[in-house]
Amino acid sequence: MDSGGGHALFSLACGGQYPGEHHAPPYNHAEMSRSGFLAAVLIFAGLLVLASLQLRSQTPPPTPGTQQRVPVMDGDAGPCSLELTVNGIDGKPAYAATIKVHIAYGFAGIRRLDLEAGTNSEGKVKFTGLPARVHRPPLEFNASKDDLSGTATYDPSAECAAKHDIALTKPKNPIGCINAKPGTQYGRLQSNGP
Repeated sequence: MDSGGGHALFSLACGGQYPGEHHAPPYNHAEMSRSGFLAAVLIFAGLLVLASLQLRSQTPPPTPGTQQRVPVMDGDAGPCSLELTVNGIDGKPAYAATIKVHIAYGFAGIRRLDLEAGTNSEGKVKFTGLPARVHRPPLEFNASKDDLSGTATYDPSAECAAKHDIALTKPKNPIGCINAKPGTQYGRLQSNGP
C-alpha cells in the first residue's frame, strides 16, 4: 500500500532529494551578481589607492618660498571677491601690512561689515564673500604698515571677482594742517589783549 506515498514523505524530509542523489544547490543569479560586483568594486578601489600612492611618490615636494598660501578673509555676505597685492615704496611685497574695509550693504545700507586682514610674505591677501551690491560704491580698502599707507577702490557691481594692487606711500599732510614750530606766528595763539 505504500505506492510512493512513503517515498514522497522521505523525499520532503530530506530536502527534496531521493536517497543516494546529491544535487548542487540551485543557482542564485542575484546573489552571484552582487558578490561579483562587490569584488570588482574592491579591486577597483585597491587600484586607485595604489595609483594615488605612486603619483604622490613621483610628485616633488614643494620647495620653501615658491608659493605661499594667500590669507583669506571671508565676509560671508555675497559672491564677490577681491585679491590684493600690497607693495612698499621700494616696489617689494609688504609683509604683514594691514588692510581694512568698511562695507555698508542691503536696503539703505542698513547692514554693515568691517573686515581687517594682514598680508603674507608675498604682500597678498584675499577678501571673499563680499556683497555684489553695496551702499555708496566704490569700497575703499585702506592698507597700512608702519608710517606707510595706500588705498584701493573696488566696485563689486562692476567687477565681482577682481585683483588690484596697492602701492604704499608716506602720507601727505592733510589740507589745512601746517607744520608749525613753537614760538612762531602759527605755533602760538594770537591774543589782542595786554
